[in-house]
Amino acid sequence: MSPAIPWLGELLSLTCALLWAFTVILFKRAEHLSSGQINLMKNVLAWVLIGLTFAGVAIMRGTGFDMARSTGDWLRLIVSGVLGLAIGDLVFLEGLRRVGPSMMAIVDCAYAPTVVLVSVAMNGESVTAQFTVGACLVLVGVAIASLPDGRGDLGGRPRTQVVSGVLIGLVAVIIMGFGIALAKPALDRSDVLEAAFVRISAALVVQLLFTGMSAEGRTHFALLASWPAWKRVIPPGVLGSYVSMIVWIAGFKYTLGAVAAVINQSSSVFTLLLARLIYGERLSPIRAIGAAMSLIGVVVVVLSR
Repeated sequence: MSPAIPWLGELLSLTCALLWAFTVILFKRAEHLSSGQINLMKNVLAWVLIGLTFAGVAIMRGTGFDMARSTGDWLRLIVSGVLGLAIGDLVFLEGLRRVGPSMMAIVDCAYAPTVVLVSVAMNGESVTAQFTVGACLVLVGVAIASLPDGRGDLGGRPRTQVVSGVLIGLVAVIIMGFGIALAKPALDRSDVLEAAFVRISAALVVQLLFTGMSAEGRTHFALLASWPAWKRVIPPGVLGSYVSMIVWIAGFKYTLGAVAAVINQSSSVFTLLLARLIYGERLSPIRAIGAAMSLIGVVVVVLSR
């Protein structure tokens, strides 16, 4: 679908990258909770907020829920929601807990290649030479910006913890990238809010079922009545699982999946910059050069459209 506003999908994808970077930083402040607890609370919050927003917009428009959606589109939205929001986010949060925001920015480099490969292989998208140049600039820039600073600093974390966190984060990023690329054809034929609501509903149903199957999981439900826990989860939950998710889906709807993914990848650079500003993590000259290269690559990708 072609948007009424030129480059709308690209602008939304860049906005999403910045929002997600803030979200990663904010989730760091809730690390006293387990990954399962955070994921359950943020998805409950997202389901309520997206559901209310979708209902309010539907009432104003005088429209209803699209039950005539094809079986294939239903499956794409449901499976992508379960993969991305129930499984991918849970694994991502565990990786973030183990390695911190800066290292997760390195791991996140796997996101764009995953989406591009799936978009080309499954959705029949094609890429231009200019897009390829821009994508390479983004990925190389992110890789440079994420290089160790030469001091061998692991942030006080044991090496085994860092290695396991990187592997866990890599799995999470690939799952999320595959999930959104899988949903792309259905997004083209769906309302943004409705697609977001279907995805979060499917994820939450699966999550509640699996959480309730174990005694340890059932203890997570008690946190839903804990205001101190909510104070830590609400800020990143609203920003990442509500605002950012809607903007993310809209970005994929209004441009090619490969283009949206590469622009989304700039979130890694934004995360590094915010980690420096908020947590005082070191930003070396080489990292600054890499960040600049990545942002130039985003501009090249946008202009390739």
